Amino acid sequence: MNNFFNLSSVPDEERFVELSFRISERVLQLLEEQRMTQKDLARKINKRESEISRWLQGNHNLTLRSIALIETALDNKFVKISGIDEE
Repeated sequence: MNNFFNLSSVPDEERFVELSFRISERVLQLLEEQRMTQKDLARKINKRESEISRWLQGNHNLTLRSIALIETALDNKFVKISGIDEE
């Protein structure tokens, strides 16, 4: 197959997929730790459960606003920026 159409061979696309899956995994882990469901999270941030499900499939392009909503709802900063979020 022509690499032009194979986005997974593009370094930034590989990084996007990696980050997307890591964020999804972390959110799912936090939900489990807090004994919350995707439905609970959806209610808490005023979104549809189907939207949360899409977000957590691991290949959705989450916006910074969506990430901030999730972090706030779960009371956990899971995205850290070097030099800013170091404690």
